[in-house]
Amino acid sequence: MKKIILSCIVFAILFSCSNKEQYYGVWSIYGYSGSTPIYLKIDADSIYLSKLGSHWNSFPIKIKNNNIRFAGQTYPTSIFKDSLIFNQNLYQKDTIYSPIEIQLPNIKSESNVEIDPDANIYYISYGKKPNTTEYAFLLNDRYGSFLNIKSFVSSYNTCRGGTYDPAHTLFICDKNTSTRDLEKFFLELSRVNARTLYTVNSTDYKISTNSIKSISSQQKQILSYIFNPNYDQKINGDVFQPTMLRDFSIYPTKDIQPEKIVFAFLIQNEFYYQKENCSYGMFSSKIQQAISQNKTLITLFDLKSDYKHYLKFNDIVNSKYLKIYDSITKQKYNTTYKQLDEEKKVIVRRLYTKKVIQNISIPHFLSFEESPIEDIDFPFKNVKEQIPEAYFESLK
Repeated sequence: MKKIILSCIVFAILFSCSNKEQYYGVWSIYGYSGSTPIYLKIDADSIYLSKLGSHWNSFPIKIKNNNIRFAGQTYPTSIFKDSLIFNQNLYQKDTIYSPIEIQLPNIKSESNVEIDPDANIYYISYGKKPNTTEYAFLLNDRYGSFLNIKSFVSSYNTCRGGTYDPAHTLFICDKNTSTRDLEKFFLELSRVNARTLYTVNSTDYKISTNSIKSISSQQKQILSYIFNPNYDQKINGDVFQPTMLRDFSIYPTKDIQPEKIVFAFLIQNEFYYQKENCSYGMFSSKIQQAISQNKTLITLFDLKSDYKHYLKFNDIVNSKYLKIYDSITKQKYNTTYKQLDEEKKVIVRRLYTKKVIQNISIPHFLSFEESPIEDIDFPFKNVKEQIPEAYFESLK
């Protein structure tokens, strides 16, 4: 039936004439397809391509004689009313699509990872509504707020073979998003035990012969198991117990040597190692030294930085561990860490355990002393004394 419908549309298109204006608007691919882009936006000067409907890559465009030319390639097209054949795929004009504007960080990243192909993945975008300063989530094809995250994420959590399988988040976020919003989002994910987060740094479209290939660059973050319901209640205004009891034992908190603990901070987009304000290069060197000495690293962010610097902050830590994993992998398997299958990656990580607490804010970490959880002995004491004065100055 679908082939008959497509044939009819093609027949109508072939016998139609087109004006440039017919191309203008937002188009989405018809039916299921593994092809990209899923969305097109076309105006008089440019074409915009998007796999997810949030971040768009743009190219200058020329439309002439039913051909679209951009990025050095010419694509024959056919168009009739609200149907467009482009790159051998059928697109339909989208009149109800809710776009969102996102500027991705595009930092120089050393710790890019591939998404686990077997993972249960869902997509969340966060950026500005067009022509406004209002930030919103894009959940499938609808705008959403923090209040909608729980139900949206819960719908993706499944049971496979009787085992609970929490979904992994692919997070596409505007680079200017505040870490205050970021923390609130993290808390919502923690509520439903969705702790594996792929943070998208950049998305590029490369044009090859008669095809458009999407190449995404991500960092993989694990949201902290450390979760204070008292702090969550203060931020979200209601009582909610996480779906899984947080276990401090997964972190190197037992028999820990105080002299082996080092703190790193992101405060108002600046890096601090212990209480010292550092340039990017100096901070990177100090993190490398701490990790090579097998110290326990606690990295905390304030609520007045932005998403771009948050990614830089985490990328430094992640890349230093990756450097060590590469060294071990070269000796053991004569290849790079990224080339290993998941089973061998686990072996390498066990040979050099990652001793780091990441993705938790300074006020959240402080809350374990200020509003402790009953029957849980927080293993880190006198945290306030470790924090640079710049943080407290920023609160005034």
